[in-house]
Amino acid sequence: MQAKVVGIAAVLLVGCLAGTARADFTLMNDEAAEVVGAFSNGVLLATSQVTIADTGSVVDLRAYSGSTVTVEGGTVRDLYTYDASIVEVTGGSVYKFEAFSASTATISGGQITNIHARDTSAMDIFGPVTNLYSYDASALNMAGLATQIVTDGSSTVNMSGLATNLSSYGSSTLNVTGLATALSAHETSNVSISSGLTDSIATYDTSTTSVSGGRTSQCHVNNNSSVEITGGLVSGLYTADASISALSGGSVANIFAYDTSMVALYGKDFVLGAGLFLDASNNVLGTGVLSGKWIDETSWTTTISMHDPTATIWLVAELTEADPLDGDTNLDGIVDITDYNTLKGNMGMAENAVWADGDVDEDGDVDWDDLLLLHAQYGKSTTSLAAMPSEMIPEPATLALLALGGLMALRRKK
Repeated sequence: MQAKVVGIAAVLLVGCLAGTARADFTLMNDEAAEVVGAFSNGVLLATSQVTIADTGSVVDLRAYSGSTVTVEGGTVRDLYTYDASIVEVTGGSVYKFEAFSASTATISGGQITNIHARDTSAMDIFGPVTNLYSYDASALNMAGLATQIVTDGSSTVNMSGLATNLSSYGSSTLNVTGLATALSAHETSNVSISSGLTDSIATYDTSTTSVSGGRTSQCHVNNNSSVEITGGLVSGLYTADASISALSGGSVANIFAYDTSMVALYGKDFVLGAGLFLDASNNVLGTGVLSGKWIDETSWTTTISMHDPTATIWLVAELTEADPLDGDTNLDGIVDITDYNTLKGNMGMAENAVWADGDVDEDGDVDWDDLLLLHAQYGKSTTSLAAMPSEMIPEPATLALLALGGLMALRRKK
């Protein structure tokens, strides 16, 4: 049976508890209480439980060691949770909620003004929050309404609700599938947008953003940040500074390239409209309408509305299953004497052979069958690493990857 804590007569004194030299009520072990009156301080220890009722109020409430706080109504000004304590908010209001250690929370109602998730705390949020801050290695699922969300440290926030402003810092991860008015990525944070509606994206520093779905009105890529677009609808892509943007899917209506930024479009069947020209390195010059197909045969059209002379817009014809280069042992985009000499030098290798040894048919050895395949392709080349600007060519250990800033990987048949 729960005891009702209704007034000062229920006060228990406890000593030497950090930050709680005196409490209006203290619960410990398996004690349970319902707060229906007004209190200054409350402390929960061990596996104790407290419920804040409609008429209850606590100025400072602290939960430790697996204790449980349930807010059904009333008010809590400051709520602090530690260890493996549990919080459930279904009503009432909390002005500040700070979660530490491995504490967990489920918020399905009520109103919380400020949430600070720290350490390895975890939350599922379905109700309204004014300001949400995640730090350290905390993990939050936000399906409610928030005015501001800020991620930092190595925290992870999955946002499927509605947020006015989202900002990511540190090495945090922000996954967006809901609605956002403004989103900004900073430092080395990672942002993923797979669905929903985002009015404005701005990326800075060396942050990484991936857009695979949803609708985005404006995407501004700044500093040394990178953006990968593989799906979704983007009305305007604005690139500046030394940023890198890689497009291999979705729809980008307009491209505005400034400064020394790079935009790479991975596809095929490119068609340059009036005002556009192509140089020997597959760099697009000028402004106008550009169209083509992504590697999955989806057609697309974009308008290059602004193209600063120092910016690079690069067309990359990707290798596919349909056009391998059998015999290109060093993956330089051409089957030549170098590849032949490699295979010849390893002819007769009976086991543990790999592509770089000349094992073109990948059966573990280098033999006559491999030589025939090489001869069938000898002298042929395709758009691959050989067409890349020299400064973009990977080191030998990563020659199998065709990448822009580590964003895009070109997968070949082998």
